[in-house]
Amino acid sequence: MPMRKLAIIAGPLSGYSLDLYRVVAKILGCAVDIIHEPLPKSAGFAHEQVSFDGFKTLDWTRATSWELIGFVRAAAPDAVIIHGTRPARAVAIALAVVPKRKAVLFVSDTNIYDLVSDRTKLLPRLAAYQAFFARVDIALSLGSTNELALRLLGARRIELLPAYAIDFEALDRARAQAPPVSPGESRRIVVVARLVEVKNLVSAVDAISADSALRAQVTLSFVGDGPLRSQLQAHAHQRHVRAEFLGALPRSQVGAVIGHSDALLLPSTREPWGIVVCEALGLGVPVIASPAVGAAVSLAGCAGGVVVAASPSVADLATAMRDFVERSDALTDAAKRSAARIRQLYALPNVAMRLATLLRGLTAFGREMPRGPSPSY
Repeated sequence: MPMRKLAIIAGPLSGYSLDLYRVVAKILGCAVDIIHEPLPKSAGFAHEQVSFDGFKTLDWTRATSWELIGFVRAAAPDAVIIHGTRPARAVAIALAVVPKRKAVLFVSDTNIYDLVSDRTKLLPRLAAYQAFFARVDIALSLGSTNELALRLLGARRIELLPAYAIDFEALDRARAQAPPVSPGESRRIVVVARLVEVKNLVSAVDAISADSALRAQVTLSFVGDGPLRSQLQAHAHQRHVRAEFLGALPRSQVGAVIGHSDALLLPSTREPWGIVVCEALGLGVPVIASPAVGAAVSLAGCAGGVVVAASPSVADLATAMRDFVERSDALTDAAKRSAARIRQLYALPNVAMRLATLLRGLTAFGREMPRGPSPSY
């Protein structure tokens, strides 16, 4: 039985997921209807220009319950993929309308570090998720830290299948078209992030400032925008840290910046996943990250070239950056060797084919489809 319709229920959707569903729709020859929440209209999201061309959509934040019911009934999906729990009202209505024989998949970027960091909220979350996962057939995992969180929350079946898939061909083209940076004594470390407090960027500047050797050997390149831009520019200047602020760039151009950098830095205090880590490693560029960054911790074991700081503190970030500078050649070689493995796991065509195969099987065999082998980390 061919699959006719896939329904997506989500909060703000990134271009990564939308690109994935476009390719899946082509593979399966099905339509995709999306219930979503628009991206925030703030400077921090200026780089994320998403298009819903080709999809039938509904903004659940503005829709009435009857409009949601009508949209789901008209879609009559063969399978539903839910992104997170933010669209709780839309999810509750949809699951009440969709027949129980239809497959339900779940995507969340939460990681185990983030999940257990606030113990006061953990037990209520566990209780809520236990009931929710009774209706979910398969949870899709981004990586090991995400899988551990999903298991703790009560997911019964988990497949390593990242809903944030990467168009590495576009990143390669951008890197090839951009002139390479002239080699010099300074290590160019790029930060690709919204310029907001949770990204811990002031601490990154302070970590370099506190070490005269790092000040002499490191230049920071910030890709992104946000409310802290002016403060960061002034802070870097006051601390005598070499820094350039490139502003928000389209995703297709980020490959040129990362690809011609010596390392990617992501010092966040909270970063459930961090897809830019996968982009950097797939381009053969080493990564320096805090332990809050799910992608860095997940991939440190299977991908060379990852330095995970002991904590997001200034002192530990400085230690991690010194480690990178001292071992930069070895870390770069390791990152290049593991790039093919990262692409196997996260490249858009590979992920789309795996998801299409999974959905086709669920449609053919119903909710009791036998479990097949999953790619290993």
